[in-house]
Amino acid sequence: MAQPVAVGQTASRGLAALEARSERAALPGLSREGYLPQRFLLPAGQGSATASEDQTPGFLFQNQLSSVMRMLVLALLLTACASAPTPDARFVGSETPMIPSDLCKLGRATLRLRGSDVLFVPDEATWTLTGTADHSGTLRAERIGPGANKQPYLTRFTGTWTAETVSGVYVTPRCTYSIQLARD
Repeated sequence: MAQPVAVGQTASRGLAALEARSERAALPGLSREGYLPQRFLLPAGQGSATASEDQTPGFLFQNQLSSVMRMLVLALLLTACASAPTPDARFVGSETPMIPSDLCKLGRATLRLRGSDVLFVPDEATWTLTGTADHSGTLRAERIGPGANKQPYLTRFTGTWTAETVSGVYVTPRCTYSIQLARD
């Protein structure tokens, strides 16, 4: 028959058994703590931190890891600062038909540039085109909607932008316009 055991003794026996099992099940090449591979741990006295009695090899590894992380963050920040700033501007101007006709008339256009997103509004907000801008100064926007006899009605704007102007071509199935816009 089993002898009665106090609660504290049972807990300490269970902990000892758990430790014994974990030591047997430890994977080869892992440190005594079981969570860092031996090859990543530095012997005392090596590395960027000075070894003392209260520093463990795991501490030395963590110190070197934090140095690498700081250098990585610095590199990312420098890369972000080196890239061109994203524009945020509104341009307003005229759309002039390349071949004047009764269907193709002079009008006004607006272009909103926010980051790499483009919103082009030809002929004073009767139709809007969405697209993208890249850092080289190229703009592209298009829209496909329902046309006559349920045929697709494709409109497209392509152009270039600088800090103060936008110029490009707006093409519809019936007309082609030259676009000249200035910063508002």
